[in-house]
Amino acid sequence: MKKVFLHFILLVGLSICCSSVMAQYQVVVHLQQIHSASGNIKLAIFNKAEGFPNERKMAYKLMSVPAQKGEVKLSLGKLPPGRYALAVFHDENADGQLNTNMIGIPLEGYAFSTKTKAGFGIPAFDDAAVSINGSKEIEILLAY
Repeated sequence: MKKVFLHFILLVGLSICCSSVMAQYQVVVHLQQIHSASGNIKLAIFNKAEGFPNERKMAYKLMSVPAQKGEVKLSLGKLPPGRYALAVFHDENADGQLNTNMIGIPLEGYAFSTKTKAGFGIPAFDDAAVSINGSKEIEILLAY
């Protein structure tokens, strides 16, 4: 009897462990205040501080969609639980990069996953990160 009970406890423990590892949540982003339908909206999803926000090749996931004036609703698909920081820019001239002036101020719209004021430099990962522990909708306002 003890052996059956032990197997039952082990089975329950493994199922709880495995279900949390396999859990994934639907995440939808509402990108707002897009000035024009020119070019593309580029989004980089980071799941760690390393590389955030400029090293796109270090991102967990990259996305690009055609721009639309006003708002773009974008499904990020299913993400496992964790902390994620999003870096977004409106690549109006479709050259694949965030264009800046001579002193580094962006000439195209950009934003991060939280309401961090982008005008005061690039936020740290921890300041821009959002926790995903269930399905979520995120509102992001682009700054030009």
